Formats: sequence, C-alpha cells, structure tokens
Amino acid sequence: MDDAAYNGVLRNCEEKFSSFINESAYGYVEFDLEGNFTFANKSVILLTGYTLEDAMNFKDVIIEEDLQRAMNDLALVLEEPNAGPREYRFKRKDGNIIDIEVNTLSIREFGKITGFQSTVLDISKRKEAERKIIESELKYRRLFEHLKEGIIVSGPDGTIKDANPAAAEMLGYNDSELIGQPAETIYADMHHREKIFKLLNEYNYIKDYEMPLKRKDGAIMYANGSATLHRDVNGHFLKVEGIFFDITEKKEIEKKLVESEKSYRTLVESTKDMIFRGELDGKIIFMNKAVETILGYSKDELKNMNCFKGVHPDDLKRVHKTFSTLIEGKGIENVELRYRIKDGTYIDILVNAQPVYEADMRVIGFSGIARDITALKKANRELKRSQSIVEAYMEATTDAAVMIDLNGTIVDLNDEFTRRFGKDKKQLHGENIFGLFPDDVAIRRREMGKQVIQSGKPLHVQDERDGMWNKASIHPLFNENGKISHLVIFTHEITEFKRMERELTESRNELEKKIFKRTAELEEVNTALRVLVKSRNADAREMEDRIVFNVNELILPNLEELRNTEINKSQRYLIDIMGKNLEEITSQFIHGIEGRYLKLTPAEMKVANLVKQGKTNKQIAELYKLSPRTVESHRENIRKKTGIKNKKVNLRSYLVSNE
Repeated sequence: MDDAAYNGVLRNCEEKFSSFINESAYGYVEFDLEGNFTFANKSVILLTGYTLEDAMNFKDVIIEEDLQRAMNDLALVLEEPNAGPREYRFKRKDGNIIDIEVNTLSIREFGKITGFQSTVLDISKRKEAERKIIESELKYRRLFEHLKEGIIVSGPDGTIKDANPAAAEMLGYNDSELIGQPAETIYADMHHREKIFKLLNEYNYIKDYEMPLKRKDGAIMYANGSATLHRDVNGHFLKVEGIFFDITEKKEIEKKLVESEKSYRTLVESTKDMIFRGELDGKIIFMNKAVETILGYSKDELKNMNCFKGVHPDDLKRVHKTFSTLIEGKGIENVELRYRIKDGTYIDILVNAQPVYEADMRVIGFSGIARDITALKKANRELKRSQSIVEAYMEATTDAAVMIDLNGTIVDLNDEFTRRFGKDKKQLHGENIFGLFPDDVAIRRREMGKQVIQSGKPLHVQDERDGMWNKASIHPLFNENGKISHLVIFTHEITEFKRMERELTESRNELEKKIFKRTAELEEVNTALRVLVKSRNADAREMEDRIVFNVNELILPNLEELRNTEINKSQRYLIDIMGKNLEEITSQFIHGIEGRYLKLTPAEMKVANLVKQGKTNKQIAELYKLSPRTVESHRENIRKKTGIKNKKVNLRSYLVSNE
C-alpha cells in the first residue's frame, strides 16, 4: 500500500475512533503533564458542565480533600501502567460535587510520556447508595446498641452470633459474654424453643410470643418477643434475629391482679352488703350472694325481675326521682327506702350507687351497694325511746341528773343539777363536767367514769366534800352498735342520812356496851346456877342409882330365890306383883339409857347396870349366881339391842356416855 492509501486508511480509523470516543457513554479526557485538559468527549462535557474553552485543569476540578491523593495516584500510574480505577469527588462548573470513578493511563509519543488519558464514570448514585447503606448500618448499629429491647442473633448451629447491651443486661451478662453461647443457655424451658422454631420454619416470623428466659444467675425472667428467620436465595437457613423485652414486672402485676381479682371476688361474695349492677331499664345484670340471701330470691329469679318493682309504693316516686340523677351522671348517697322481699314483708335498705359509662361517656347503667338497715332502724327507734325515758326520768327525779359524752362534755341536765351549781342550763350545757369540781374531786370522778366505760356496768359510790355527803350512780348509755356513747350520773345528797346513821351507830355501840356488861353479869349468875343444878342433879342421880342398885341387888335377887322355892300359886302371884312394882319404881330412875334399854329383860338390865359400874363377867356371875357364859350371853344381847354389835365400841363406855 502506498503512503497515500495508508494515510487514508489511518485517517478513516482515526475518524471512526474519534466518533466512537465522542459518542461513548463513558467520559473520556486527555490532559498534559501539567494537568491541563487537551480533550474531552461529550459525556465528560455533559457530566462536568465544562468545555475545552474553559481551560480546565486537573487541579481545579478535583476537590481539595482528594487532590493530594489524586496527584499520588498519577505518580503511581507512571510506575504501574495498570494501577486500576480510582474514586474522587469532582467539582462541576455549577458548583455541585459529584463522585467519579477514573481509570488513568499514560500517553506516550515516541517512547516519551507526554500526558494522560482517563475514562470517567459518574458513580454519584452508587456512592449515594453506599453512603445510605453505611448510614443505615450505622443507624442500625446505634439502634442495636441503644435499643431498650433486647436483640439476639443466632446462627444455623444455634450459637449466639450477636447480642445488644440491653439483651445482655436483662439476662445478667456482660456485653460480650453472650456471644458464642448456645442459644439453649437463655431458655428456661426448651419446650418454648422447640415451639418457636416450629413456627419459624412454618411462617418465618413470630410476633408477641411470651416465654420464660433464664438469667445468668439462674433466676427466671418473663419476656415478650418477636423473631425472624432469614434464608438465602436457595432457602437455606442463615440466621434468626430475635427481639424481646422484659415483662417480668408485668407478669407480677398480672399475677397480683389475678390475686386481687380473687380477693375482690371473695370480698364481694362474702360481704353482708348487697352489691349489684343494673341497666337503665332496671334490669339487674350482676349481684352478689348477699342479694339472694337478703331478698330471698334466687339469682335466676332476680335476673328476670325489674329492681323497681320491689320498692314500697309510698317510696316509689321519690326513688324514681333520685334514680334520674344517675342517668344524668351523678351518684346517689345514703338513700333510704323500703323493699319487698320474697315472703312479702318489707325491709329497710340504704342505697349508694354510681353511674356506669360507655366508652363515649354515655351512661348505660348503674352499680351500687345496698345495706339491710331494718335492725338498725329498729335499734334507732328503741334508742330514741330509751333516750325519751332517760330524759323523762331525769326531769322527774329529785336527784341532780346530768348526761355527759365520753369526754365529759355536758349534753343534758335537769333543774336540780343546775340548782346545785348555781347556774342555768345554757351556761352548763356544753361545759366539761370535770371543770366544775376541784382537781382532786375531778380526778376521782374521771377514774369512776373510766371504770364504768371499761366494765360496761353501773357504779354506785358515796363521797364527802366540804362536810356534805352525796350518793352518786353512774350508768352507761349504749348506742345502736352496742357501744357506750354517754354516761348518765344521778347524785343524791345524803348528809342528813349520814348524820342519822352516825348517831344510830353511836347509840347502837352504847347499847351494845350495856348489853355486853349485863350479859357478863348474867353469865356469872348462870354459871353459879349451872354449878348448883349440876350438883343437885348429881346428888339426885346418885340417890336414884343407889335405890336402883339396892332394889336390884338386895331385893330382886331375894324375890327371885323366893320364887324358886316351893310356894303355892297365890304366893308366886304375890311375888310377881312385888317384882313388877319394884321394877316400875326403879324404871323411873333409869335416865340416860331408858329410851335405848326398854327392850332389855330384867336380867339384862341388872347385867347392864353392873357393866356400867365396871364389874367383870366373873364378878357379875358370882353376884347373881350365874355362869360366866350366861353373863357373856347377856352382854351380847345388850350390844345387839343397843345397836353396837359388830362395832368397835366398848360396852361400858357406851353405857356411861348415855346415862
């Protein structure tokens, strides 16, 4: 090929290359060793806003922070032709900063470097995306580190890969202690972990799952958490991210709420007051056991009843008017009414109620408490009656009467009490009674009041002050609850009575002295008389004993011997008459043992008399010419007839003691 043809081909190639470079989407520039741009294609001009006429220089368009690095990179290109792409921030003509990627090569002519050529690619969007990713990662890490919820990331092998400080703190670990631990370490119950992975494998996500976790110290904490299972494009398990927060306190509160609910339910069901909730039409939708007990209806019967139907007809209009205030959103307090129970009788009840609101603050019903005050009303009536009686008695009595409260304040008094203190009722009413007495008297009266309050029983006392005697009665007054609320004091002056009592005592003492003296004198006379009488009785007894002894010893034995001789019937009859007459005579002198010895035979009487004199069986046998055995037989009969047989009683001692 000749030179002309070669040059033509070369120009053609240059034109095509120049056209390709100029139309390329990549920017292309050339600049000399001083940094002055010698060529720039359309892409560079569009990208930077500059033209060659603007006399661009490399050092003018690279921002100052990146310029030194760019200069160093050009030096590197001279040493290593394939140094690779570099990233810089480029200042456009309009002042905006863009990110560019530059790949630079040296230009050589005849083996000498005369400049540089670079391809330029706008990477602003990519860099912006990267910055956003970095910012996102930083935000995520900051969120990860500062989030109050615990975050734990575990890998396919179940090892904890990451955990934020909140998770470590909740579980009682240091920040780095959880990393590398098996995930099973933090589960209090592996059943929950199995359930979680079952749900994750099925749905890849779980939310608001409650479970117990185990802290480092072994304590149990309750957590509410969510977890996400991450997979790669092929569906392989990558990691599990879990986030949780501590609900131990909440669980404790829930537990306490449950216990409180149970306590409330127990209280509601055990209270004697009626607790209820109703709708505006009067239908009762809730009631405790006391409602059934007091009204006598079953729960089913009550649910089908209108609560207003049981109100006494005379109270109904007033109750409806009061109920209208509930509809207006106002509560009602201490409303008394009469209510008919199942047996047809009426009871008195006291009602307190409040309106029940819907979410939009519209009144939809009412709730309240009702108390059976039938007994209380009766007690009040009785109390009023008792107070009336007390007031009537206070005015009727001639005693000074006053009623005080437990602090000593006068609440009622009669005219006699005012006369005693020389003041009228208005002055004394409301005064403290203890202030009316000297200090020593006030102290005694206070102690008396305390004694009555503590014992609950009346106290009757007498005391003297300034020569005057008073008799006071302090009575407790009880309220409807059976508690002492007041004291009623009645005081009666007994000075004259005390004077008469003293004089009577003195007279009685004087009379007793005289009686004592006269009694002593009479006692001396009586003693002398008793001595004389005793001496006379002894003499008479001795005479009688001698007569009995002589008859028994000297006459009767002879008559007995005479009876045993040969005599005729008439003689025997006369001897028997003589014996009986003698026995009759001697029987009058048998004193001590007469009543006990009437059943004794004459022979037993003779033996008894000699035993009493201390004679032995042998002496008695010789005296009466009897055998000792016969005497012994008589003694046994005497013991039997006198009731001392088989008793450890000496016969002689017995006979002597019963003379």
